[in-house]
Amino acid sequence: MIRIMLTCCLIALTNIVTALADTTVDSADDLRQAIRESKNGDEIIIAAGRYDIADLKLRRDLTLRGEGDVVFFSSRPVAKGLLNPLLGASLTVENITFRDATSPDKNGAGIRHDGDDLTVNKCTFEDNETGILYTGGPENIVTLRDSRFLRNGFGDGYSHGVYVVRAEQVEITNSEFIGTRIGHHVKSLAKKTIITNSVFDDADGRTSYSVDASKGGDVEIRNNRFTQQANADEPSLINYDLSRGGKAIGLSITGNTITNHYARGRLLRNKSDLKPVIANNSVKNIGRGSLAIKQAPRVEQEIGHHKTVTEHIASTSLPMGEMSLEAPAPSKPKQFGLIRAPEFDREDPALVYFKLENNWRDPSAPDYLTFGQAFVEGSLQPGETLSVRYPGLLSPVQLDVKALHEDGSVRHAIVTVATPALKSGKSVEGALVKNTGTLNPSLPGSFD
Repeated sequence: MIRIMLTCCLIALTNIVTALADTTVDSADDLRQAIRESKNGDEIIIAAGRYDIADLKLRRDLTLRGEGDVVFFSSRPVAKGLLNPLLGASLTVENITFRDATSPDKNGAGIRHDGDDLTVNKCTFEDNETGILYTGGPENIVTLRDSRFLRNGFGDGYSHGVYVVRAEQVEITNSEFIGTRIGHHVKSLAKKTIITNSVFDDADGRTSYSVDASKGGDVEIRNNRFTQQANADEPSLINYDLSRGGKAIGLSITGNTITNHYARGRLLRNKSDLKPVIANNSVKNIGRGSLAIKQAPRVEQEIGHHKTVTEHIASTSLPMGEMSLEAPAPSKPKQFGLIRAPEFDREDPALVYFKLENNWRDPSAPDYLTFGQAFVEGSLQPGETLSVRYPGLLSPVQLDVKALHEDGSVRHAIVTVATPALKSGKSVEGALVKNTGTLNPSLPGSFD
């Protein structure tokens, strides 16, 4: 008799444990309670419905799985995001829509992940100030599969579809990024970034970069579909630089289909000495002008099948509608296949070197050129002024500071420079230097 009673008790206890490990909820209050009572590794099933939540903190490894049409939203501003996994917590979410997250700092996220690994399957992030903001550990993994990111971004350039501040690896596959507002579709500062079989479309969001890798790393962009609209916030689809630190390890852009509506669209902005691998991309140009993207038979050695341009000035010196690869500006002249960085007469230090090349059909260059420029941390302080130096003369520069580094120095600014009269097909070397004396604003009549 005693043995029978003990067996019944054990069976009952087993049923209780199973119920706790696989809990189904159908209201926001039930969801909060299930998360509070959860154990590490539990799965919570969420019934179809709308769940009004804000800054729902997760302290343990959990899986949240929606059944049917499940929507997370907040009727009030969030401090960080709708869901907020904390340090030490990994999260898997599946079949959930994250919608309308806003915050006083204009960076309200569908998921603000401060924890460990993050896995997102078959989810939708729409109309949030940031879709996903990942600030977890540098050794962790972010995996996004079969998900959609629609109209995310506040519109000030500081919020994005997905922003990974640090991680060992980010992998995005079979996902869509549509209409991100001003910010980037994907901004990854991870050591390795893999993006495959996904769709990137600016739509009416005036999107900046489709992919921004501003801490270098190992980046693979393969078999995706890109559409850059005529009013995009940046001319380049992909950005690769070291403005946030890191190392230039690898960059591969292969097998992608690109539709360009931007008048002077570029495939890549590369501000490193790295030689990217670019091959088998199909490009359709709908803007005016010719399209000069061809595939090189040996991409590791010959990436210069893109038009020869240098530094950021390329954005204003190319024929209308041309898609091109922007060459880096290294400290010494270097050969990159058929793309050659300019040789500068650097008689004194400068912050930025560039080569201005008139490839317009018009016989003369425009009087002024405007472009965005990133600055190395500590190199330029707010209030300091710049000049542009051409051979034999200096001219004032208009500087509109847009962002600062953590030390208070200028990180990014909009720069406007006067240009010399430059005959069609000719070029001139220039540099941005700090002002140290009185300037002569006059410009010569022409450069031959």
